[in-house]
Amino acid sequence: MSQQGWTTVKFGDVVENVRHNIKDRNAAGIDRVLGLDDIETGNLHVTGWKDIDSSPSFRTHFKPTQTLFGKRRAYLRKVAYAEFEGVCTQNILVFETKNPEVLLPELLPFICMSESFMIDAVKHSTGSLFPNANWNAIRDYEFRLPPIDIQYKILKILESAREILDSYRQVSQLSQVALKSSITSMCQKLKNSNNEEKTLKEIAFFRRGHDLSKRKRIVGSIPIYGANGISGFHNESISLGPGVMTGRSGTIGKLHYCDGPYWPLNTCLYVEDFFENNPKFIYYLLHSINFSQFGAASAVPTLNRNDLFRIKFKVPSLDVQERYAHQLTHIQQFCDYVSNMSEIAANTLSFLINHFFDEVLK
Repeated sequence: MSQQGWTTVKFGDVVENVRHNIKDRNAAGIDRVLGLDDIETGNLHVTGWKDIDSSPSFRTHFKPTQTLFGKRRAYLRKVAYAEFEGVCTQNILVFETKNPEVLLPELLPFICMSESFMIDAVKHSTGSLFPNANWNAIRDYEFRLPPIDIQYKILKILESAREILDSYRQVSQLSQVALKSSITSMCQKLKNSNNEEKTLKEIAFFRRGHDLSKRKRIVGSIPIYGANGISGFHNESISLGPGVMTGRSGTIGKLHYCDGPYWPLNTCLYVEDFFENNPKFIYYLLHSINFSQFGAASAVPTLNRNDLFRIKFKVPSLDVQERYAHQLTHIQQFCDYVSNMSEIAANTLSFLINHFFDEVLK
């Protein structure tokens, strides 16, 4: 791509940091309030917001076509393109192009998502516990700005990539809903069945995981599971698998399944004995447990296996278990496929953004 006609500009030369506060939101007809938690990392669309009665201290006004940039903990990369009017927390900066004939408003959020912009914003953030990006530093960020006709071409490419990502994300969300619905349906059918009722202790015996400090780990192919999933790899296992685990400390109730050998850490509970039940069926059956009822009274949530052992289920015959496991695994595999494609689409968009605004514009 030819750079003829491109110019080096400072961010503050073409972008304004809009500071307009609204004191009376009702009088202004504002009915949407945004907190920093309402902006999803990597998603330029704002899909959630608070109602007008929430967070009365949020008064920063924003309008459609403006760019919202999360200045608090900028490393979280929270950027959004405003598609409606509202007010937001002061931890969000509101950017607007000074002249849309010089810099397209639709292109601005992509610039703010670029790696070089983020690095610059984080580098000049102030504060230790909750660092805040500094507008006085951001406005001095320099980049190469192409002519408006080239901007339209770049925008078309980036919007196409974003639309593909949005599509995969939507399908991913719907497939997860389908999986949860199928699990709920299975559990409801079992609850209404004439099958024998058993405690969890009788169908899946949980044991606490085992310590393995980082200095004792030897790199291998055996996954190490913590409360949140795989946290590394080792050269030996505790269990040959298949395995079912759940978070025991800190994060509780997050379920994991492993087909082969694995090492569960002491932040997990893992099934030591399935009593000849289908492991995959047990994995899906455990999704019906409301884990939030456990460990709520503690500053660091901890799951006691004895609480789990008392839970009762109506357990079908092995052939029925295998049928349920087969059906749910197919849905799970589709969910995983779409999730992987969504990740690829996100990486592609990130690559394109950095190609244009790191390699070309700087």
